[in-house]
Amino acid sequence: MKRLIRIFIFTFFLLNVVSKARADILYLKNGRQMEGLITEETDEYVELSVDFGTVKFYRQEIARIKHSSPEEKRTIEQTWKEKRLKKEQEIEKHQKEKDRWPQEIEISREGNHAFVNVVLNERTNAKLLIDTGASLVILSPKIAQELNINVNSAHPR
Repeated sequence: MKRLIRIFIFTFFLLNVVSKARADILYLKNGRQMEGLITEETDEYVELSVDFGTVKFYRQEIARIKHSSPEEKRTIEQTWKEKRLKKEQEIEKHQKEKDRWPQEIEISREGNHAFVNVVLNERTNAKLLIDTGASLVILSPKIAQELNINVNSAHPR
């Protein structure tokens, strides 16, 4: 039963993702079919690659196989590659957004002042004084240089 559910999910997914090029098709003896790219064929089994993994079918389960052309295979592989890249970019974007969510930070005290260690522009470490009433930010010349800020101008380089 689990195998039938997986087959249904894989088939549904592939039919929706790969519409421009025909994949290799395994016609199964139970009347169903599975589309993907054949990565290995032996006397015992056929391994079929689908967008997100591989599935093995024993030869005794397969009625016949329809192979796609090399050009169709390249098109499908490119589609899958682009989809994986897009998904990786979405995950990366989500992670960056998550990193900006409110977080607990460590505040150190020196006398009557509170300081926090920060990373500016994702590369420059700095220790900043917390002053909730400040109307401007003052950076040391060293930090300004690391951030590529022209200290002789009111605007960044």
